[in-house]
Formats: sequence, structure tokens, C-alpha cells
Amino acid sequence: MVVSWLTGLVLHRRGRVLATAAGIAIAVSLIAAIGSFLSGSTAAMTQRALARVPLDWQVEAQAGANPVRVRSAVARFPGVRSALLVDYVRAGGFSARANGVERAASSGLVLGIPLNYRRVYPGELRQFIGARNGVLLAQQTAANLGVTVGDTISVDRAPLRPVRLRVDGVIDFTAPQQLLGPVGVTGPAAPRPPPDNVVVLPAARWHRLFDGLARARPALVRHQVHAELTHATLPRDPAGAFAAAQGLAKNLETRLAGSGIVGNNLSAALDTARGDSLYARVAFLFLGLPGALLAALLTITVAGAGADNRRREQALLRARGATVASLTRLAVAEATLVAYQTVLGDGR
Repeated sequence: MVVSWLTGLVLHRRGRVLATAAGIAIAVSLIAAIGSFLSGSTAAMTQRALARVPLDWQVEAQAGANPVRVRSAVARFPGVRSALLVDYVRAGGFSARANGVERAASSGLVLGIPLNYRRVYPGELRQFIGARNGVLLAQQTAANLGVTVGDTISVDRAPLRPVRLRVDGVIDFTAPQQLLGPVGVTGPAAPRPPPDNVVVLPAARWHRLFDGLARARPALVRHQVHAELTHATLPRDPAGAFAAAQGLAKNLETRLAGSGIVGNNLSAALDTARGDSLYARVAFLFLGLPGALLAALLTITVAGAGADNRRREQALLRARGATVASLTRLAVAEATLVAYQTVLGDGR
């Protein structure tokens, strides 16, 4: 009976079956295409956000904490693939005499970085001229003092005597707001721009020159651990990646037990991507959902167009002894036929 019914549908109601299957296929395809596009676009947003982050974490050691132990704790944290200690000191000012002219610059920072810092984090410092290692002067500092490679500058270390340094290279920072700013500063001090005057030294030389100043005026010195994470473990969705990055940072701060605060540049970038992702979802839903709804309504209209014929056919079958169970099996068989045609249409 079921086979005879399906054969009759194919022979005499083929247009209705195919139209219904086509409408369902269009509606399902539109929804699937929207979902696939949104999934791909949000994953691309996550990747772009991760690529723009100059440095995932800046973990600042708190007063009284041992910076070396903080670095070791960060390096052992699951998911951290690199962790290097960077030393900061605020110098009282800079001065230089070049081409017979004496110039002075306001206070700024002197950084001490490990020798392998630029190899591990190649995107943080941009090279202008001169050597890639040694005494590296920020481009704005070189302009303020009117110096270049080979010239000598003086760094104020009050209450210690000033120290003279010969410039080996001129550089710039890709993200000075993040890399040069303190971590965990809130309130009126938070929006302050990064200093214009910055000198970068090898870590060993920094310690020789400024460890004495750290003992005399510890408030001028701070230490950060610059760390990168393994991004492959983060979810592809910006919202999920943001939540995961936030959770990892809070977990690390808990393990540090007050000895360090995490500056989470990673979650800040993902937070922006999360907002863009939400906007994209809403926009594409408003653009694509009407088409899917239109296809569904069209399918309902086509399927309902033969309702009178279907009722007459069912009445005739009941008159010939068909039971409710038999009619239900015929309806299921017809739905299965439509689904089969839909799958064939999608396959083509």
C-alpha cells in the first residue's frame, strides 16, 4: 500500500513533491549558509584580534615580590610558551651635546631587556638605524636630544651620579601605550600617554647601572614579565576566546598570591573582537533570516495548496477500510519522499 501510494505521488503529484522539497532545501541551505559564514567570519575575527596583540600578558611584580620568582611562576603556568623579565626605571631626565649644541629632555624610562628579547618577541621593537642590540634610543628621544648613532647621552640617576651612554641604535615601539605603561593603574593616572623619552639597555648592563638606584629609591623601579600564550588552545569564537583569556589571567593571579598583577592585553583585544562579532551576527541574521522565512512560508503555501486533494484522498482510503495507523504511515512515507528529494537537491 505504501509503495503504491508513493508511486502515485511520483506519477501524479510530482510537481507538488518537488516544489515542497525545493522550498525546504532553500530554507535549510540559507540557514546553513548563514551559520557557516558566521562561524567562519567570527573565527577570522578571533585570528585577526590575536595577530594584532603586541604582547599577550604583562605581569607586573608587586612591591616586595621577587621578580625572578614571578617570572618562574609565569613560565611554569600551563599555556605560556615564553616569559621574559623586563626591568623599568624612571630616569629624572636626559641630556646630550651634539654638533656643539646642548639639549635636554624631560624624564622618561630606561628599560632592561634580555639578550634574546627581540628574537622571542620580534614584533615589539621597530628598528630604524644602527645596531639591534646595545644602547637603543627611542626615535622621539633621539629627535628631542638631536642625537644619532655614535653620539653620547647622559641619563639622570639622582641621587646617584648621571651615567653616560653611547647610542648604538635608534628604535620605536609598536604599541607604546601597552608596553611602556604600568599594569593595574586605575583612576586619573590611567589615561596618561606613554613617555616620549625611552632608552633600552641589555638586562645585565641595566642592573649594573640601576641596581643602586633601586636600593636608594625603589619607587622608581618596577619589573614586568612579558609573556606569550599558546593561541591554539583558545576557542575560535571571540566571546569564548575572551572568556578563556580572562579565566587564564585570573587563574595566574590566584597562583601568584598577590606577588603579581596581570596586564591582559590579549583579553582587551578579544573584547573588541567580541563586540564586532555580536554586531556581525545581528547584521547577518537580519539580512539572511528573512530569506529563510520567505522560503519556509513558500514551502508551507505549496504544501497547503494540495490540502483539499489530500483530505479527499484520505477520505476515499478510509471508505475502503484504511485505518488511522495506515494513513499515518502514508503521511510518514510522503514526508520521507520529500526529505529524500530535498537531500538529492542539496547534493546536486
